[in-house]
Amino acid sequence: MMFRGARKYGPGAFDRTMESSGGRNNAFTDKDITAYYDEMPAEGLALVCELESDRMSSLNIVQQTLDPEREVVKEERRFRTENDVDGQLEEVLAAAAYDAHPYQWPVVGWMADLDNITVEDCRQYFRTYYAPNNAVIVLVGNFQEAPALGLIRRSFASIPAQAPPRAVVNDEPRQKGEKRITYYKEAQVPALRVAYHVPAAGEEDFYAMELLQAVLSDGRSSRLYRRLVRGAETAISVSGSNEWRRHPGLLTFSIDMRPGKQTEAALGIFDEEVERVRNDGITENELAKAKNQLRAGFLRRLKTSNGKGEVLGEMETLFGGWRRYENYLEKIGSATKQHVQKAARAWLPRWNRTVVTLVPLLLATACGCMPLRPPSPSPSSGAQAGGSGSPEGPPAGRTAVAPGSGSRSGLRAPVSAAHRILPDYRREVLANGLVVLIAEKRELPMVSVGLFLRSGSTGDPEGKEGLASLTLELTRHGAGAHDAAAFDEAIESVGGSLSTTVDHDYSGVSAEFLSGDFASGLGLLADLVQRPSFQPEEFERARAKALAELAQSLEDPSTVADRRFARFLFGSHPYGRPTEGTRTSLTGLTRGDVVSFHAKHFVPSNAVLAIVGDIDSRELLAKVQKLFGEWPARPAPRVAAPAPEQVRGRRVLIVDRPDVNQTQVRIGAVGISRSDADYFPSLVANTILGVPFTSWLNQEIREKRGLSYGARSSFRALHQPGPFVVSTFTRNDRLAETVEAAFDTLRRFRQGGYTEEDLRKAQNYRAGLFPLSLETSDQIAAALGELEIYSLPREFYDEQIDKVRSVTLEDLGRAGQRLFPVDDAVMFSRTSSRSTRGRTASSPSTECR
Repeated sequence: MMFRGARKYGPGAFDRTMESSGGRNNAFTDKDITAYYDEMPAEGLALVCELESDRMSSLNIVQQTLDPEREVVKEERRFRTENDVDGQLEEVLAAAAYDAHPYQWPVVGWMADLDNITVEDCRQYFRTYYAPNNAVIVLVGNFQEAPALGLIRRSFASIPAQAPPRAVVNDEPRQKGEKRITYYKEAQVPALRVAYHVPAAGEEDFYAMELLQAVLSDGRSSRLYRRLVRGAETAISVSGSNEWRRHPGLLTFSIDMRPGKQTEAALGIFDEEVERVRNDGITENELAKAKNQLRAGFLRRLKTSNGKGEVLGEMETLFGGWRRYENYLEKIGSATKQHVQKAARAWLPRWNRTVVTLVPLLLATACGCMPLRPPSPSPSSGAQAGGSGSPEGPPAGRTAVAPGSGSRSGLRAPVSAAHRILPDYRREVLANGLVVLIAEKRELPMVSVGLFLRSGSTGDPEGKEGLASLTLELTRHGAGAHDAAAFDEAIESVGGSLSTTVDHDYSGVSAEFLSGDFASGLGLLADLVQRPSFQPEEFERARAKALAELAQSLEDPSTVADRRFARFLFGSHPYGRPTEGTRTSLTGLTRGDVVSFHAKHFVPSNAVLAIVGDIDSRELLAKVQKLFGEWPARPAPRVAAPAPEQVRGRRVLIVDRPDVNQTQVRIGAVGISRSDADYFPSLVANTILGVPFTSWLNQEIREKRGLSYGARSSFRALHQPGPFVVSTFTRNDRLAETVEAAFDTLRRFRQGGYTEEDLRKAQNYRAGLFPLSLETSDQIAAALGELEIYSLPREFYDEQIDKVRSVTLEDLGRAGQRLFPVDDAVMFSRTSSRSTRGRTASSPSTECR
């Protein structure tokens, strides 16, 4: 409702005005706070203050805006909760863990709540909570303090204060016995959620809980990962979360099981480790590692302007004052292992916890413990979606539930051709062919490094899909003098992070270290790339885990839709094959396949090493030469995918899932390559069609018709033409209307429905926000790698804003005709045929599976 219009800026004007000025905004609601954030070029601060003060003082809440927004939020609930295993488990856990406190209620509400909210309910809530005396403004970025404070006072001081909201009384009674819930659902793997009541943010034992969570579940060297994932091999993953709450919250551990493994056995191992901590405490090495991990994690949140703002806002609202950020690391650093053990004894007895066990329905039926299926959800019951810019992410929409991490954000000075976007960097080529790129960025004591190979999943032989991914994963299962466990310990003991990635055109390893530990971290990376051990037992362990993760991924409707769409669009072309492989392909891989792939593709002339951060570039090059200069030179492999076939005619694939109450929709065709002359016109055209909140697709499907929580479009420009795709989801019985709205919008663009105003708005949006894509050291390292992988000119990023601004209406027309399909298109939907029967328009090339 906050985006539906106020006195000065009416319906839709808030987003249009901000995006036209090169900014963006979003919001999220958590248990304790609701946060709105705006990102604008520095000269837009006055406009932001005007927009925000307008809606705080005069929000227009009427039935005409409540009704469509209600349907949008119901779709959000369907997406995030009712069709998401993690979302359902989170909801069940909170409802069971709390007896009296409002933390038991889901943030998005129950479907019955959404159906019954009235205009007067909204007005009363707005009057009570959206008052200046109940709000905090955090400003981070490029501004002068005195003028900025004056502007804020002029904008907000005249808004009248309201009576303070009634305080939430922490009336949650002390738990006196373990609670256990068994939850039956259509799922691929069993799961456990174990939650303990723990202190509120900022209390003395809160910091001990932070350290305890890190010791037990942070990273591959944590106690629970070693026991459950590596040791017993009963779990796919283990994670933990110590909630930052105004009132006592939950310390939650999540254990996702491998198919066929027993949750009771996993819970037994979990209990052993918790009791070890309570009875014997932790070691000095564990305490030091946990402190390093928390320090590094805290600093990572400060890499962006948005992250800084989020931390300051949380400290002000949850910890009792924004200056508390200064002593967070002090409290962590001064904690002792005795304090951690004492806190574990106080807060981690079994009688203080709630355990939720997920039992997949097929397993429950097979063991006879649940002979009857629960009734199928009705088409009118609820779901969720959020905003994401990645091709795999959900469509554009408001983030109504708090995101797991901060988005890139901040206020920056406007950028023109005279400004350098990418920092100065040094490019060297070692004698063995390794390209080395080094850039200094000294704002934080951290260094990011990426080693990229010009080989991705396209290098997987047909029938061996997933080979590149498995090889990259196995490189960290022991290298040099370290076995797998020792390698993980070496990375994480200094607060480092390391991950591998495989895309169609490239693969790589990304790592980040505190600058004081970077020398040792770079040595570990050199071992990983050049001297992986590939022990037979580690190969079997990694392959089994990959198979389990593949099975678990089938629980996510968006992931399934993206994979099926790619296969349907590209067929047997490498771009249609899953980078993670299939059950058949992974089962058929051997250790010899991995060794051969590494020998062929991990060669210095096929690699790019990018290092960005708190470094001295002159000193670093000598270290790189020492660590990577002896990497044996070999010819680089020739990996090239053929051009994919263009779509001819309209083809439709409908996959029946009787258990879902929300349909995933993908519409698209083969797009353009990275070297295409129409790359920038396509970027701008797609911005109009489906990127920001006011994009044509999102306005038509979400705002006007209330069919979805969000709709977006994206294209991937690879070495060969990649996919263009429209992504959304909707209630099952509204599938046909949603598809019709999407094609109507594509047709409107192809027919030239855009205006000069549309063009300028998209250009300003791209130009204003582009600097945020190169705000952090890891973003810059990835960008440097991209320049080399795709043979882009050094000035590519510095000229991007000028290239965007040079796009004309004629360019838009050409890009739209090439990129946006109507007659030559493929469509995929994953839905329940019981709900959509008779409501979907068929095509001569319709397949139903």
